[in-house]
Amino acid sequence: MYLALYQNPTSPTDSAEEPNLFEHLSVASLERSLENGDVDIALGFDSSLKTPNYLCSRRLFDETMACVVRKDHPEIGEEVSLEQYVHMDHVSVSMSSRQGGIVDDWLAERGLERRVTLKIPHFLVAPFIVAQTDMVLSVPRRLAKQFVHLAPLKIVAPPMKLPMNQVIMVWHRQDDKEPACAWLREQVQTVSEAAIES
Repeated sequence: MYLALYQNPTSPTDSAEEPNLFEHLSVASLERSLENGDVDIALGFDSSLKTPNYLCSRRLFDETMACVVRKDHPEIGEEVSLEQYVHMDHVSVSMSSRQGGIVDDWLAERGLERRVTLKIPHFLVAPFIVAQTDMVLSVPRRLAKQFVHLAPLKIVAPPMKLPMNQVIMVWHRQDDKEPACAWLREQVQTVSEAAIES
């Protein structure tokens, strides 16, 4: 998940006993993993993390989507049309077998579908693939702004008006007063605030 690029809290004492912070977690296993104590907190978009009443949540920041293409793309200038978008080859970043998300849902509602020709499990390699091809990558805007510093890329607005996504942090109510979990949540909150300002 792209949030791992932002959420890298460190203890003031750099303790060797700090928890392993990141693990991919399917939405289906979220509740069970939090209840069993296998996971202390979960981070994700509010549109994906449907939290029942016994789970606590906190908004971290709002996020919008952007498109990334190589800087010298032969067909895409300062903007991309919807027709261009659906006919382009897309890179999709997902650890799930499900093809979906707010972009695909928006297209499906209008009887459209994008052409995903490459699916990869992690974001870190994505900018380098896009920089060497004519493919397009749709990602959260904060991540797109980081990518243009890593490879010769440019950011263009998506050809559709997508809803704002809230990035939230979720934990089980049984851990609400647990000191270690409270410490972890505060570290995540601090790093999130830094991401907003960047």
